[in-house]
Amino acid sequence: MIRSLSTSILLVLGFLIAGVAILYQWLITSDIPLSYTAAEALTTHVMFALSTVLFLVASVMFNERKGNFLLGVIFSAIFIANIAIFKHHLGAEYYNHSFAQLQGAGVLYSGIVMVFNLYLAATKISVKVEPSNRVNSYG
Repeated sequence: MIRSLSTSILLVLGFLIAGVAILYQWLITSDIPLSYTAAEALTTHVMFALSTVLFLVASVMFNERKGNFLLGVIFSAIFIANIAIFKHHLGAEYYNHSFAQLQGAGVLYSGIVMVFNLYLAATKISVKVEPSNRVNSYG
């Protein structure tokens, strides 16, 4: 009971902080005249990193592989969407190192959570091996 409640709280906090990071990223890259620098990109990275840590701790706390697999699939979709958004902005006149850091943060951290959860889901698969009744003799 306490384990599932704490896992749920960590997931909600992770999504909340990631949502704030996405909104901050959209505010910075919107059409309003706001110049952004590497400091804003670093702030976005810190918020995404904090949400990633919360997701990873929640992932370790899952008892069954279904939770890890579901979170891995969700973050696979987020990762693919972030790659498409990142690829869409390549070559634009506003594309510089700060913009690349802003857009790359979502790709990086969603990829980390995706790979970690799919790894945990794969390692929690239990394979039942039954012993064989026959003895092979080579000789």
